[in-house]
Amino acid sequence: MRGEQQSHIFHLYLDSPLYFRVLEFQLKHKLGRAYACLLIFIEGMKALGLIDNGLYEYYRTRYLKPLETSPIAIEQLKQKCDFCDKPAITKATHISGITKNICNKHLAELKNHPKWKIEE
Repeated sequence: MRGEQQSHIFHLYLDSPLYFRVLEFQLKHKLGRAYACLLIFIEGMKALGLIDNGLYEYYRTRYLKPLETSPIAIEQLKQKCDFCDKPAITKATHISGITKNICNKHLAELKNHPKWKIEE
């Protein structure tokens, strides 16, 4: 796509007072830079009568989505069984000191094993 005309892309060069206002808006609404700029843009279009209420609400809803508070996805926080990658429900510790996350299946297998202790 390099070298091609991209007429749908706008580059804005803001002086420092406008730039800091955009940053304040971004921080207040916990938005990424692109969404903050797009929201300001559609607010202006609405105020100038360039878009109707339906289109305004569509884009306002689309871009008024705060950034995630954590860069780590919730799915990544869920522990998996170290033996089979199924969801882990508890931990088991070997007599050597090694601790493993375990699922239901491995809990049943290790529950009465003499070399493993299940966390309570």
